[in-house]
Amino acid sequence: MNSEGSTSQPNRHWLFAIYLAFLVTLPFGELPLLVGHDWLTGTKVVFLLLAGGTFVALAQGWRPRVEPWFVVLLGLVMAGTLVAVWFSPDRVRSSIYGMRLAGMAFLALLTALLIQDEPGRGRRILVWCLGITAVVALLGIYQTLTGRTIGTLGYYGKFGRLMFNSLSDEPGAYHLIRASGTYDHSSVFGNVLALVLPLGICLAHRMAGGWRRPARWILVAVLMICSVALVFTLSRGAWLAFVAAVIVIGFARGGARLALAVALSAIALAVVLLPSVGREVLFSRGN
Repeated sequence: MNSEGSTSQPNRHWLFAIYLAFLVTLPFGELPLLVGHDWLTGTKVVFLLLAGGTFVALAQGWRPRVEPWFVVLLGLVMAGTLVAVWFSPDRVRSSIYGMRLAGMAFLALLTALLIQDEPGRGRRILVWCLGITAVVALLGIYQTLTGRTIGTLGYYGKFGRLMFNSLSDEPGAYHLIRASGTYDHSSVFGNVLALVLPLGICLAHRMAGGWRRPARWILVAVLMICSVALVFTLSRGAWLAFVAAVIVIGFARGGARLALAVALSAIALAVVLLPSVGREVLFSRGN
């Protein structure tokens, strides 16, 4: 046991390796591992390995210290989810969303525990995740600005094409393609960006050496790319999630000014990149 009250043993490094593999697959979306088996994706497989590895580590004696407030917060989230599922008119679909939320809660807890044991390794994992997310975000920006994609990446399976929004349903109306990256739905891609961006902002804010370090400017450029892609998803839920995260950052860790500067700069850049009719679609989506 260390002074923080958690165990940090060499034989737990394999759990970090699985966690890194999961974060590497996460930005790439739900890409199937086998043709004709869309349900079998790398993210799902590695998530199951991660869950199993966590239980094995606990069985082998890993006893990390869990902050009481974190347990209370997770409990409130899960209790609220159960209440929402119970009163939902469509309990089956709501249960699916509830299971996804439970999975995210599990990841949040595991992230806190692993980074608590080895913060340096946790930061390196986060940097990897940010870099890969930026690559996928560039694909999303390309989709919105050109209306094209690579192969069928980002296609919404129900329609077999990229998602879009327009001001009119009339033939010939302008369609603003919603950035979806490698995901099959732009809102899911927006959720991933809304989760990763606050972590990157905290990392940039707390980076030692001030603004004289080139690494900090590179990190801010990555955050800008991801933020523009977030705007182009046209996902209002993801926008609100990012705003909520900025508020939490301001109260908990600082860096709210950096987050605000990145967000406003991304909005301005997104508006400049779009044609006038595209801006109308974007602003109508915001309204």
